[in-house]
Amino acid sequence: MTTAIIYLVDDEIAVLNSLRDLIESTGLKTKSFLSAAAFLKNYAPAAPGCLILDIHMPNMGGLELREELARINNQIPIIFISGSPEIPESLRAFKTEAVIFMEKPFNSQLLMANIRTAVAKNLADRQQALETRIQETDH
Repeated sequence: MTTAIIYLVDDEIAVLNSLRDLIESTGLKTKSFLSAAAFLKNYAPAAPGCLILDIHMPNMGGLELREELARINNQIPIIFISGSPEIPESLRAFKTEAVIFMEKPFNSQLLMANIRTAVAKNLADRQQALETRIQETDH
């Protein structure tokens, strides 16, 4: 089975480093990006996982990246994070099927629980898609 990858996208290197250190200390694999564009260029959709995504970034923010992923029909679970959350943005994040919206700084245990939930959802979605394809080829 392919190892899950936790993708980290934030324009603050200190945030990326602390997230990477926390997540990798639990044995999970991460890939970090300082921009949405860098993530899109390097994303490997074949691997299961989730995306931890900052809402406020230059050029393409987290919500715009989610819209781009939806446009290409990619359903990777997302945990949105923000240092300056605003109610309309958090509601918009949930409407795009984010796993959760978390305000920086966040509780590391809660973050890890949300990551486990997101990865489990991604694995279940992938299994369901596989079963659907098998059923379609059987008919």
